Amino acid sequence: MPKKNKKTEYNVNWKEYAKVWAKYTPPARPAKSDIAVIEKHIKSFFLKHKKLPVILILGITPEFRDLCAKQKCHTVTVDSSRGMKKAMDLLISKKNKKESFVLSDWLSMDQKLPKEHFDLILGDFVTNNIPYNKRTKFLNNINKLLTSEGYFISRDFVSLNKFKTLKQIMSRYLKMNKINFTEL
Repeated sequence: MPKKNKKTEYNVNWKEYAKVWAKYTPPARPAKSDIAVIEKHIKSFFLKHKKLPVILILGITPEFRDLCAKQKCHTVTVDSSRGMKKAMDLLISKKNKKESFVLSDWLSMDQKLPKEHFDLILGDFVTNNIPYNKRTKFLNNINKLLTSEGYFISRDFVSLNKFKTLKQIMSRYLKMNKINFTEL
């Protein structure tokens, strides 16, 4: 594991990290079909409210940021690492002039962001990064930040202790198109 310095940033070569991340494919990164679901929500919100949604992205997932830039949405990204932001900035295809960055962990972000402000909160495997005993606090923070008609959309992998190895997980994922989702 990388060594932490006094500012709690990991000593990592972020350009190299971005190169590795760029090689990942779904399910490690959002698939086009995942992005299509979110885009549908953005368009539906626009049709209903006659304005673009204000979006909070937990982390700095390039696919989510590209979608928000394409849709010209006001977007806030929250991550606990400036270095990670620099790395993911190398992977976005278009800079969003309406995007801002907040340096914070997700358990205390509610202290830095306006309450009931976001129409859509996006996350990619975010609950997997929150200790189980702190997930209620995390979800309460999400609830505080969402508008009354807002949505929280997160891609998460949930295992019911059926899988012991990554190979088992990947094998099951590759067979997903051949099984009934109610069997999971």
